[in-house]
Amino acid sequence: NEAPQSCWRRMELSVVEALNIPADRLLSVRHGEARRQASVDRFYRHPLRLSWSGKETAEPLRIEVLKVVAVERLVLHPHKDCLYQVAFDKDAEQEALPDNSQKMSLKLRTRLLSADEKKGSHEKAGEKSSKDSAASAREYLETHGLLHYMQALLQAVLQDRPQDPFAYLRRQLSANVPPGGNATSGDAVAKADEPPKTD
Repeated sequence: NEAPQSCWRRMELSVVEALNIPADRLLSVRHGEARRQASVDRFYRHPLRLSWSGKETAEPLRIEVLKVVAVERLVLHPHKDCLYQVAFDKDAEQEALPDNSQKMSLKLRTRLLSADEKKGSHEKAGEKSSKDSAASAREYLETHGLLHYMQALLQAVLQDRPQDPFAYLRRQLSANVPPGGNATSGDAVAKADEPPKTD
């Protein structure tokens, strides 16, 4: 069921500065099922608008810097099954590689689906993907002990109620000194948000 309009949040995301990212790179931003991909310059000129339901609020953005190494267009026949062979021109970097004497190519096959197949495949794919994703996420959380750790962090925030909870969390995360490492100012986390004492 779709969330009511009052539960949806909307936000505009703009690129303010992009350092050392070549002009020919693409910026890919993904949030949930929504994905936008464009040149960095386009993101400067056209902010990305995001919308999500309340249950998706905690999902982080996935940001990727991509390089396009080859581009070809393929016109599909809309009314019959077909087999396609697509050959890509090599760019300058590929030309310089000694083991890359052959052009990149891709063989694709299209098959028209019946009305029943369209409906059934969409439902099954969505159900299987959701189950696999949930199982993978659960295994990852258990393997690294993340669920208990994050619960403990939130409990600490609720107990201390610091004025800046995000700074408090950053200090908690940086307080863990790796074996052989040197202690830093993050060690005294428990006292970090207390005002300085005066004599």
